[in-house]
Amino acid sequence: MFWKDGEPFRIIGGDLHYFRVHPEYWEDRLMRAKALGLNTIQTYVPWNLHEPRQGHLVFEGIADIISFLELCKKLDLLVMLRAGPYICGEWDLGGFPAWLLAEEPAIRLRSSDPAFIDLVEKWWDVLLPKVSPFLYSNGGPIIMVQVENEFGSYGDDKAYLHYLVKLARKHLGDDIILYTTDGGTRETLEKGTIHGDAVFSALRRVIAKYVTEPLASVPPDNEKIAYGRIKLDRLSFLFDTIGLKDPIDADESENPISMEAIGQMFGFVLYASDYTPKGNGSVLFIPKVENMGRLNYGPYMFDRKGILSPVYLDEQPLYKWKMLPVSFQNLSDARKINPIVRNATREFLKGSARKQLKDKKLNFEPAFYAGQFNIDIVRDTYLSFRGWSKGVAFVNEINIGRFWPSIGPQCNLYVPAPILRQGDNTLVILELESPNPDLYVTSVDHGHVNLVLAREHSLFPDASRVAIRHRRRWDN
Repeated sequence: MFWKDGEPFRIIGGDLHYFRVHPEYWEDRLMRAKALGLNTIQTYVPWNLHEPRQGHLVFEGIADIISFLELCKKLDLLVMLRAGPYICGEWDLGGFPAWLLAEEPAIRLRSSDPAFIDLVEKWWDVLLPKVSPFLYSNGGPIIMVQVENEFGSYGDDKAYLHYLVKLARKHLGDDIILYTTDGGTRETLEKGTIHGDAVFSALRRVIAKYVTEPLASVPPDNEKIAYGRIKLDRLSFLFDTIGLKDPIDADESENPISMEAIGQMFGFVLYASDYTPKGNGSVLFIPKVENMGRLNYGPYMFDRKGILSPVYLDEQPLYKWKMLPVSFQNLSDARKINPIVRNATREFLKGSARKQLKDKKLNFEPAFYAGQFNIDIVRDTYLSFRGWSKGVAFVNEINIGRFWPSIGPQCNLYVPAPILRQGDNTLVILELESPNPDLYVTSVDHGHVNLVLAREHSLFPDASRVAIRHRRRWDN
């Protein structure tokens, strides 16, 4: 039992991460948390969201933590802020910005390495003064601040933790409660789970037994709409869109270097080198390398991406590499892909370019496809990629995520209503393997999880020949 304002107080809390919810839905989700019976919200603060590039700070849009804290205060919800700098959180690199991996000499993450500590201090010198006005002692909702996360099951660098406490006290004062989470005992861990989701109504009934005030009413469900089939046309092939003579400078090096070293934190890199076979002439060798996500926990978390060693072809080393980054945070910022954005219009889809590409056979070369759909009522929806292979999807230039229906888990991608608009909407996808032969994507009104764990699959080469299929439909 805790004490608050001189009275006994029970924390009934749950996690709601502002960076995983569209900002226009923050209040809706917080109202649902309150209706569940929660009086406290926990949220992480991912460093890589707020400083995606060194010195480039972001606190707008989905990164507007100040507005989120103001909403919590408005709704009379307390906050336990999990400020990192490491968060785990099933988040890329545990919340660390990937540019940390480009530092030379290599720094030791989650340690008292002076180079690492210096960068953490610069980050917290920005973050903590921003959240300090929201401490409970200052009239705000923050009652506790978590330092690091589950460090006890990872390392024993006490100097690192002591330094974080000292830094937190410098900005937040002595009144705030600082805490850490080290994980449970073996017995509790054996009974724990991450898979699955809690049952809202059942939890609400249980919580109602232990509170004295009536619970708030549950807000009505947000309506989902199935807008039907969206016909797509092929716009261009990836390798045609990004040429070696691109006006945007490519990085050059004698040997291939990591994505992080060229400032490419997510997405793809095209590595290009001339190869002279034993006969005459030369061949341009262009492997496409995809960053599929970094480890977020454990001893191998220093997880650089890209080609990390010399390359040999026919026992011959390849030199003089060009690295061309292909970033897909959203299409409007992807300078190399802007022609696709400009072409993905009703005029293009009806014009000569469509006729030019229409009769070309579909193949396995990575390519962009686009289509438009017109809607009268704007609601949440899902896009089903049944029949497609693997790629990335954009709605109105916003990256809504990867699709890989043959592997899962998600077969349908969620499209929140705030990124749609009444009238014409544009869908652009990059298909990396083979497209749906009928070239359409379907807007449906439900989510769909289809998780395949196949030990004979190439993703699990060391496992036995066992396949487990789990299907689930989300209707709410």
